[in-house]
Amino acid sequence: MVVTGTTCCHEESKAGVLERLGLDFLIDDRESHVGALIPSRRGLLWGEQQHWTSVVVDVLIALSGRRDLILRSDPTFILASVELVSCCGTSPAFILTAGDGQKRKVRACLNVEAHSRTVAFLRGAQETCYPHVARLLDTSGLAILKSYIPGIPLESVEDKDRTAYIVSIAQALAVLHSASKPAWCIPRTDVLGEHGEGCPLICGADNFNTIITPEGEVAFIDLEACTWGPRWIDLAWSEELLCRTVAEREVFLEAYLFYAALPMASTVERDEGRRGFLVWLLSQIEQGVAQFPDDPQRNAILRRARAQIGLCGQVENTSSQINAMGCIAHRQEVEDL
Repeated sequence: MVVTGTTCCHEESKAGVLERLGLDFLIDDRESHVGALIPSRRGLLWGEQQHWTSVVVDVLIALSGRRDLILRSDPTFILASVELVSCCGTSPAFILTAGDGQKRKVRACLNVEAHSRTVAFLRGAQETCYPHVARLLDTSGLAILKSYIPGIPLESVEDKDRTAYIVSIAQALAVLHSASKPAWCIPRTDVLGEHGEGCPLICGADNFNTIITPEGEVAFIDLEACTWGPRWIDLAWSEELLCRTVAEREVFLEAYLFYAALPMASTVERDEGRRGFLVWLLSQIEQGVAQFPDDPQRNAILRRARAQIGLCGQVENTSSQINAMGCIAHRQEVEDL
């Protein structure tokens, strides 16, 4: 229960409301209100400058000490600890750890649109047995509970091993893009417009949001940018934010076309894919800035991104700057979903 002021509910005291409703936890913005609670009830002070993501962590940490906080989807999962592992993108993510060491991941989506896209993507992946993303375990409000996949980001892999993984990533994308349409009911986004022909897009197959599992498999994490559209948007994303060299780009594209059984895209398709990638990346950066409007680094990234959109027809000299934007905007923890 989150309330402000000295009273609530027709001037009834907050302590009285908690007692009447059988609630035992109060979040308030005044220390005097929290301190007035009787010992059997607990309270948390929401600081004036405290971001809501840190409040969530504080709440979960406080509740985890009760030893009776379980997951609705798994009553055997008794929460022991919680960690905020990412707030760099458009939505924060938390790792939940049970007393026996099991882990789950919770992402608090920014809005209904992002939640709908992500849930639809995960459900489509489960229906088609797509193995390269987490499993959807539960959802409530804007929160999504998923399975936990340990691993290291591709960014940490030695150069001599990158080529093999880039081929595996290309293959995983080719399989995703050829998935049967009825299983993937991903809402279209106004940002990218309507596309008669399209497929599910990861928009995250990059150096920081692609991990290598202990078994040596590739997995895609941070699905907040997943969407529906032409496959060339996904390829442009990976060419810019995954491949470090011309040689890696050539390997990636050749492998993708081989596994997708496709000819090389036309110049028009590639250019449209690149423009779609830039527009979609910009929209993700703008949403992150909206959450943290006073963050100078995020605002600098946004200014560069907007400049690149203006130059999207001049594709030759923008790669390094786009790569820098994407790496900062989409950097996540090494262990993620």
